Amino acid sequence: MNVLVLTGLFPERPCEKNGNFVYHQVCAVAKQGISVDVLLATPWKPKQMNYLGFLHGRTGNGRGSESEPFRFHRAHFLSLPRNVLGLWANPIAAGCLIPKIRALATQRRIDLIHAHNEKMAYVAVAVGRELGIPIVVMIQGAYTGKRLLDTPAKRAQFSDTLRGAARVVLVGTSLLEYYRHLVDSARIEILSHGFWIPSSIVPSQRVPRVHEVRIVAAANLDLNKGLDDLLHAISYLTFEHGVSTEAVIVGDGTERSHLLKLAGQLGIIDRVTLTGQLLHPETIEEIAAGDIFCLPSWREACGLVYMEAMALGKPTVGCLGQGAGDLMRDCETGYLVQPRNVQALTKTLLDIVENPGRARQIADRGQKHAWADLTWDNNAAKLVRTYEDVLKSAVNQPLRTIPE
Repeated sequence: MNVLVLTGLFPERPCEKNGNFVYHQVCAVAKQGISVDVLLATPWKPKQMNYLGFLHGRTGNGRGSESEPFRFHRAHFLSLPRNVLGLWANPIAAGCLIPKIRALATQRRIDLIHAHNEKMAYVAVAVGRELGIPIVVMIQGAYTGKRLLDTPAKRAQFSDTLRGAARVVLVGTSLLEYYRHLVDSARIEILSHGFWIPSSIVPSQRVPRVHEVRIVAAANLDLNKGLDDLLHAISYLTFEHGVSTEAVIVGDGTERSHLLKLAGQLGIIDRVTLTGQLLHPETIEEIAAGDIFCLPSWREACGLVYMEAMALGKPTVGCLGQGAGDLMRDCETGYLVQPRNVQALTKTLLDIVENPGRARQIADRGQKHAWADLTWDNNAAKLVRTYEDVLKSAVNQPLRTIPE
């Protein structure tokens, strides 16, 4: 089976955060015996590349490395900031990318295209209809940008795109409510991501430990990650319950200054460290150096960091009804709290601190579950079965001849 992965996210260097999950999934799928080509499609930025680069992109094995188990290609499409192209953004991207995809489909005898997220889904479905190649679309989250789906025409375009896919794979059940009205539920699957941890991990010493209990979080510093709730909970643990607590928060984003200001207002600025953005292995080392992992995100489709923390044997706290709920069972393999509920979050963290034996048992069960069921190899095996089902369904459908 020859699969083309069409994505706008892929790491430019090893362990980079941007698209790291796509890289690990591709490698795991290749281990299943699938021939994989990756086409990274990014907006054309005139200051960063010449016109010939825009037209032809770059191609090669594994970003220049012969050791990686996939072929890597690059292409660019015309895009303007803030979605100002409106309804024309996706057709313009398709016009730029389809010639490249058409050529790859011929050269590599592509059987199936796996597209990540909305824009690449539109492109893949357009070329799939032309060439008779079935499309699997993977959706990582809900599209809430003001100009993405703000008109009936845009919503109709997106719905038509999803209807053109043979299968729509959502990375978490929390996305069902958003997408079930856009596509036939019979063609929707839920498949959480997997996780990857370097073989040799040494707990980080980047942040010297001062207090008895260290809580670690790792995320983009966005409003929906619930990190303000975490800071409030740490304040309550410290001043109302007398727990010697500190927090290390890995990541960067728009909420950084707000979180620092809030920590100061709560009187815990000396107990909170924001490390900024780190490479993936460095993030894992910070999680390993903590006692508890807590990310009370109230809008989280999946959340690889929950899996990583569970795999490291840490008591792991997430929110009910979000991505964490697909990965753990409350008080069995992890802890789930009501989203945006500081009181419930504080109570759960206090329970972990005051009942270390019980917390250790829950963390141990979570660790076993992560390594048995949540790895990228498990994810890839399920995804390949989806590919096979899609191709079997398409076998009796007439295919158009791919132009030479």
